[in-house]
Formats: sequence, structure tokens, C-alpha cells
Amino acid sequence: MTLSQTIDTFVQKLGLTGWRYECVASLIFVLICMLSVVVIGFLVNYLEILQMRGLAKVFGNKVAVFICNRLLFAGTVIHELSHAFFAFLSGAKVTKIRCFTLFSKDTLGYVNFQTRGGVFKRSFQLAFVSCAPTVTGCGFIALFLFLLRRPDLLLWQRAGLIYLLISVADHMSMSPQDIKNYVRGGIILFLVAFVFAVAFHHFL
Repeated sequence: MTLSQTIDTFVQKLGLTGWRYECVASLIFVLICMLSVVVIGFLVNYLEILQMRGLAKVFGNKVAVFICNRLLFAGTVIHELSHAFFAFLSGAKVTKIRCFTLFSKDTLGYVNFQTRGGVFKRSFQLAFVSCAPTVTGCGFIALFLFLLRRPDLLLWQRAGLIYLLISVADHMSMSPQDIKNYVRGGIILFLVAFVFAVAFHHFL
């Protein structure tokens, strides 16, 4: 049973019908999704720190940096591209993007963007862009797991998908600043998501 089906079953037991049913079901769905995003983003960021410390303790700092930041570079590329794509979708202006920095010790990649529009629109853009790596990461992981179920995959194809899955999972984090931006624009993001959820629930 999917999340949507579970919520629908729960709301139906409350005896709600019509627009009340649609609004309550949409409200619960959006709240769960938004809270899940920030929890997943925070946990992945925390696990990244533990991973780096653990590898550094066993193999040394240089090997730890190589494994987490260089060997799994595909996750960084997808992380930064997702920031840029969500900025474009929300109407923000991407001023500079670097998907991967090979020799930098301070940063793996970055996306510089400028929010545009009124206060509410800028708040939405900040929140929307900040959660991009976690949202797209969950989507890619679901896709990779689905593809890995195919019995006709060659060994190199299966290995490539596993590498991409690990790389994306390792870099789908939300930094402390991302979480602050997400919380700051959370109300606006929630309202937009709620309207779309109600419309989707009503018409489909």
C-alpha cells in the first residue's frame, strides 16, 4: 500500500467526504513529504560526517577524502545539477555553476543563484532549491533500484547502477544552511505544494 493510499484509508475512517476529505488528505500528505525531506537530508549529512571520520580513522584523511569526494564524484555532479535545475524551475537566476572541483579542498562543487520577484516568491525559491538534492536523490535511487530488478542486465551495467546508487545516496544531503533556507521558506513551499496536492487529488 502506497503512502497516498494509506492516508486516504485513514481519512476515510474519520468520516470526511467531499472537499474536507480532499483537503485533509492533501494536508497530511504534504506535511509528511516535507518533513521526510528535511529528516532525510539531515540524516544523510550527518552520516556523511560519520563516514568521513570513520574512513579517516582507518585509512587516513587523504584516502577518506579520495573515497568520499573523488571516487563518488557522480553524486556531487547530480547534487549540484539538481540545485541548478530547481533554481531554474522556480524562476531564480543561476549565475554560476560548477558541478565538480577536482583539486579544491574546501568545496566539491557549487551553484550560485539569485532569487527574483517578491518576498514570497524569493522565500519559495530558497526553500525549493535547498531541498533539491534530497528530492532528486530519492527519485534517482528509486529509479536505480527499479532498473536493478531487471534480469537482463549485463555485469557492467549492474555495477554502474550500483555505483550511481551509492554515489547519489552519499551526496543527497542538506547542509545546515540548506535546512535553514528550507525552514525559512517552508510556509510558502507548503502552501504551493498543498494547492497542487488538492488540485491533483480533485481532478485525478
